[in-house]
Amino acid sequence: MSQPTAGPDVATAERPAEPGMRRSRRVALVALTVLAFLAALWTSLRPDLDDGWLAIGLPNPVAALLWFVLFVALLLQVSSRVPAFAIGIAFLLFWPTPVYASMATMALHGQFVMERTPATVTAADAPREGGPAAVTFAFDDGTSERGVSLLSQRFGSRTEYVAPDVGTRLDVLRDPTGWLPPRTAGSREGLPEGVGGPLLLALPGLLGVAVLAAASASALIRRESFIVVAGRPATPDEVSPEVSPGAGAAGP
Repeated sequence: MSQPTAGPDVATAERPAEPGMRRSRRVALVALTVLAFLAALWTSLRPDLDDGWLAIGLPNPVAALLWFVLFVALLLQVSSRVPAFAIGIAFLLFWPTPVYASMATMALHGQFVMERTPATVTAADAPREGGPAAVTFAFDDGTSERGVSLLSQRFGSRTEYVAPDVGTRLDVLRDPTGWLPPRTAGSREGLPEGVGGPLLLALPGLLGVAVLAAASASALIRRESFIVVAGRPATPDEVSPEVSPGAGAAGP
């Protein structure tokens, strides 16, 4: 009786990695994405108060559009090991990261750096594009400065920004560094009991920056990108892998 003969092994060589976009271009993509993020953040924090049409507190539309395009391109260049659903969640939740970061910066800077002080409104523009109003504050030290009023009022089911009347006395957050324009203070902003609110407002911005950092690192150190693997046709072995033949039947 003949002995069973083992069937031949099927070679399943691993497909070589395809790096896709060159590393130098990935470095440039990361740098441009970060610059677009900073530009969008800066234009939302330091608006042109005399512009007359761009909403205060929102990024410049050109900077925001550039950020959006580059952020999508960056997510497509992350490692192929990152699950597709994770990339989708990162896009859906964090494409407005410049707005989140602007809110975080204003909340934390306002609470821990800016000084709460009384001021009188000497001029006020009408709110524009649904955003806050640009106003001029006169301070008790004799100086005046253009700033932002965040006062709002409820009209039925919606809340809208309103311009304060000239002569109104308000509590204002004033930046001693001159980095951010003065703005009206919330009921507890700048006070010891108001720490919790700014920390909660800063959370989405901090998470967005963390996602941007993780995507940048993944795009720089990965072997294959998500877009290369997702767009690559599957081999016959990947579609319906062959089963190695089993032991041969025993002969008579």
